Amino acid sequence: MIQAKPTPARLPRFIARRMARDRSRQSWSRPVVMMATAGVGLGVALMILSLAIVTGFQSSIRELAIGFQSHITVLSSDLAQPWIERSREVEVELAALPGVTDVSPFYTMAGICETRTELAGVILKGTGPETHNELLAASMTRGAIPLGLTADSCVLSEALAAQLQVDTGDRVGVYLVSDRGDVRPRVLTLAGLYNTGMLEFDEQFVFIPQGHIQKTAGWGVELLVTMSGDTATARMIGEGRPSFEWRFGEGRRWGGAGPHVFDSVDSVQVVLRGGERMGADSATLRRRADGTWAVEHAGGAWRTRASGLEVRIEDFAELHEADDAVFAAVPFGWRTETVLASSPDLFAWLGMLDLNVEIIIGLMVLIAVINMSSAMLIIILERRPMIGVLRALGMPRGAVLQIFVAHGVRILGRGFAVGNVLGISLVMLQAQTALVKLDPAAYYLDRVPVELHWGTLGLLELAAFGVSAGMLWLPGLASAQIQPAQILRTR
Repeated sequence: MIQAKPTPARLPRFIARRMARDRSRQSWSRPVVMMATAGVGLGVALMILSLAIVTGFQSSIRELAIGFQSHITVLSSDLAQPWIERSREVEVELAALPGVTDVSPFYTMAGICETRTELAGVILKGTGPETHNELLAASMTRGAIPLGLTADSCVLSEALAAQLQVDTGDRVGVYLVSDRGDVRPRVLTLAGLYNTGMLEFDEQFVFIPQGHIQKTAGWGVELLVTMSGDTATARMIGEGRPSFEWRFGEGRRWGGAGPHVFDSVDSVQVVLRGGERMGADSATLRRRADGTWAVEHAGGAWRTRASGLEVRIEDFAELHEADDAVFAAVPFGWRTETVLASSPDLFAWLGMLDLNVEIIIGLMVLIAVINMSSAMLIIILERRPMIGVLRALGMPRGAVLQIFVAHGVRILGRGFAVGNVLGISLVMLQAQTALVKLDPAAYYLDRVPVELHWGTLGLLELAAFGVSAGMLWLPGLASAQIQPAQILRTR
């Protein structure tokens, strides 16, 4: 096959291709080229690994922190009233904001878990039909989440259960500590175990039915009506100055706690008001067909109150904009707090990891430039006779320089290809097998997390390749300084 002669403009690249295909064993620059290729490949693999690990760390820890809390938390700004009165209208308005994916109530309280031999201070978090339980559900290793409002069960992490020396089915003493300092004991059955891998949170959070927290916290009054024949007596559970109102008949009303006798009516509505802060509760009395009374309690003002609202958004990068929108939508007297503000030390540490990646990428580029410069100088030294002949035949210095720069770019490209194969293979291996483990007490996680953003990786590699290729002009200048007369005279 007859090959077309290269034009003068393409001649440098043609010669560079022939040099790259030269497999002569007598070439003493081959080992140097192989070492340079390996050095560039290792540098690229290191860059990919560092980027994947840091991105994985940031993503995993951020998602765990958000899972235990939320992107944005809505709270009461009144220190004397550390709860909010839930409003369906407000929650619907928040859920309709751009970028918001979920709005749910949450219930938290300080607590103590006690067994026969161990004791641990914890954060009690309520579970219920409206709470956000996705992280807990995904992290359950045994048992089930109690969703009943007042079920006598709880969920502990595997780490805390081991510390307390209990297992599923065992009884655990739980002391609920309200904001007023009141302590209410409960004995709950350990219904399940979870493990998120983030030891700092796992050892703190215990999940119990939300009703225990709502009732113990004293967030509102509760009405209790007792009947003895046709005689009714009311009393208030909770704090405040009670005001009782009994409604029956056509506009007839009685006040006071009783006892009151209702021998000529079939239905009575009882309303308890505990003041603006403690809310109101009610009960309905109905006479049955057999003459006895049925009492239906509304359940307490505390049922409509929560520690706050958890707002989750679609894009973490839009956190501050979403926080401003949520704050503008909540009623006066409420405030918002982002996950960055609630866990500042954690996110400050995550932010510092970016500096590590920048340093590693900078070192990788520096190593690639040094390796390639050394290889280029040795190749130029070996090819001095060829350079003398080309210069004697009239090839300009710029064209000679292009030959060696093009040859260097080919070597650099092979190094990047090797590095990508090696680095991405190691990332995939760790993602599939979790081969490299970590001490969760020191690193929050029990394994090295990896995550690759292909767009970011592509941009970084393009930038690194461009800088490394651009620096090849410096050693390439040595080829342009060689004088053909000197080379031909020595031969």
